[in-house]
Amino acid sequence: MLVKEFYKIFSTEESTVKYLQDYGLLPCAKQCHKCGSEVKQYQRNDPGKIREVFRCKKKRLPNYPIEDEKDTNRNYGRRIGGPWVVGLCCVLENGLIDARFFVVEKRDKETLHRIIKNEVLPGTTVHSDSWLGYKDSKSLKKMCGTTEDLLDRYLAEYWWRGLNKTDNIFDAFLRDLKLCFVDNFVYP
Repeated sequence: MLVKEFYKIFSTEESTVKYLQDYGLLPCAKQCHKCGSEVKQYQRNDPGKIREVFRCKKKRLPNYPIEDEKDTNRNYGRRIGGPWVVGLCCVLENGLIDARFFVVEKRDKETLHRIIKNEVLPGTTVHSDSWLGYKDSKSLKKMCGTTEDLLDRYLAEYWWRGLNKTDNIFDAFLRDLKLCFVDNFVYP
């Protein structure tokens, strides 16, 4: 997508909304999450701005009890129940990515070294995220040019670009954005 086309599409709110609706990222019509009927779109005048709002055509509905959500508190120093997953990936000669995942109960140096010894060819460079099990291992290459905070994002982007070898990466991004978020989203 050329910069001119990009600016033309995203220069106004109307053209942006139409573009995102054409790609299925924004719904053309929405359904009420309580009763399932189609909601009506209208403009609401808030102080300083006008915005589009969707409202159910039906009158108030009784509030149904919401199922208890799982405990989403973060793990602060406590081990989360269940196994750990160790992943290895390699780009093959034909450009495909070979990814392998191993479920382990113990996250220690011996477990990791066993997996590397059994699955990785000798002489292969291994990049890691400085997990305590192999943080001080001399057989692993030190990370250069990246930070530990961004390593998982670099790996995820590298993996995604390997799956989406296309001329128009922006269209692939919009397609996957729709698959991940829009198709599974429940509108309030």
